[in-house]
Amino acid sequence: MDSNLLAEAKALEDRERYEEAIAKYRVYQQRNPESPEAGLVTSRIAILGGVLRLLAEAQMDMDAKRYVPARERYKAVLRMKPS
Repeated sequence: MDSNLLAEAKALEDRERYEEAIAKYRVYQQRNPESPEAGLVTSRIAILGGVLRLLAEAQMDMDAKRYVPARERYKAVLRMKPS
């Protein structure tokens, strides 16, 4: 059932398995393009994509010993995640 896809995606997101969560959200989106949750799913995909990008950039900063920019990127990630 497709509502299970949303629950699975959310569970993956909660466990910080963002790439897998995005994949589940995309499957849901493809199967249900006109669903009431379509806007939410699109938003979650965009947010999680941003989280992944910022985490990768922060790791590059850490590897290069640029700690202040890394900290700022990590802070931005925390602001993006729902509480």
